Amino acid sequence: MYTSEIPVANKTKHQNVMAGMINQSGYMEYRATSTNDENTINKRNNLILDAISSKNNLGNSLIFLHTYYPKIMIGTSIILFLALLIKSQNILASVSFLISLLALINFEIFEFITPLNVYKTIIELSKDGIFVKNSNTIEKINDCEIVMIEKGVLIEDEPDVKDVFISEGIIPSDFYHVAYILTKNSKTKYASTIRNYLKNVHISEVDPKQFQNTTRKPIAKEEIFKNYRFSTYEQLKSKNFNLSKVEPSI
Repeated sequence: MYTSEIPVANKTKHQNVMAGMINQSGYMEYRATSTNDENTINKRNNLILDAISSKNNLGNSLIFLHTYYPKIMIGTSIILFLALLIKSQNILASVSFLISLLALINFEIFEFITPLNVYKTIIELSKDGIFVKNSNTIEKINDCEIVMIEKGVLIEDEPDVKDVFISEGIIPSDFYHVAYILTKNSKTKYASTIRNYLKNVHISEVDPKQFQNTTRKPIAKEEIFKNYRFSTYEQLKSKNFNLSKVEPSI
């Protein structure tokens, strides 16, 4: 694990935050003494972060609705059906109305708010040792890997992260690629939403020179697709897929 004794944090000219893995005491001290409101998140991302925060009422409401949306729609549809039937005494019209409402059960309204499943998955990943930040470069300072994710992967850093998910040599689009695979449990339901939200990030290659002087062997993205494209987070864990060492193809 990284052993830097200096908390690594710096602002870029675009006001994105650079942050790296540091030892626990240094990190906690940094968090405790920092007066910078943007030292962990970009303010533009507050709404999305709130939407997945267990401390936020709006977030709880969104996640609750996202989880129980089908049941809510069924209950609401039945109540409205009975109300219309009693008032109109027209069975055919009432049944047609009920069918129309029930058809909305499969309508993923939350895809147009934010793909919550993506962020919930990434949060789960962070608990297992993934440290994600929002900017657009990867650097090394004091032997700490500095992880910056372009376009804002919307997650607040955790004080107890154990390792860096995006290791040296991997580029932001590869992280998006893996995040997409991990949310593949709904088949292609979230594909367009995720890709559009991430600004149509493409999967590109890495400079082989970045893998010099390292014993790690990259995992081809095609192999990841083949073996894990329909897997959920729990299934990946059961396969002992080392999520903290996913690397791009060369």
